Amino acid sequence: MLNISVSNMIFTVINVLVLYLILKKFLFKRVKKVLDQRKSEIQAQLDNAQKLTADAEEMKKQYEYFKTAEDQEHTEMVDKARVDATQEYNRIIAGAQQQSDKIIAEARERAAREANEKLNAARDSITDMVVSAAEKISAGSDPVTANNNIYDLFVHNLDEQINAENGADGNTAQVSPAPANGSGNSGAATSETDGDK
Repeated sequence: MLNISVSNMIFTVINVLVLYLILKKFLFKRVKKVLDQRKSEIQAQLDNAQKLTADAEEMKKQYEYFKTAEDQEHTEMVDKARVDATQEYNRIIAGAQQQSDKIIAEARERAAREANEKLNAARDSITDMVVSAAEKISAGSDPVTANNNIYDLFVHNLDEQINAENGADGNTAQVSPAPANGSGNSGAATSETDGDK
């Protein structure tokens, strides 16, 4: 059976208390100080990490904002360039169309003027020939012979005029005079001349 001595117990308690006080004074304070310092460092690192994360989020938001603004500006520039190019294309096409219409109108007007000039010249020439033939008919004594001569002269003058107009192209189309004694041709010439009179 164990013998428990009160004095031993008291010394043991005293020893434990003294050891606790010694450890508390020299060891626990240092350990607590180290732990507190370490805790402060860890908290500072956490705070720094949170700050860096917040800065990164802010930079990301700014990047997205600027990227969106840049994309929008680029889209607006492309749209404006497309509109300007379309307007310039339409302006060039309209100018070319107006120029083409003007050239065609001038060509038609010139062709019509030249055709009228040729028609007037031909009309004047035929009128002169008819008047000349009528004068010769009225001056002749023998109507049949005069008619045949006038018809031959009219055809000869007409043949010379055609040759003069078509000589540059090498056309030698001629109107053959009718026989001098042909009754049908002389009758036609007479009726034609009478009609012109």
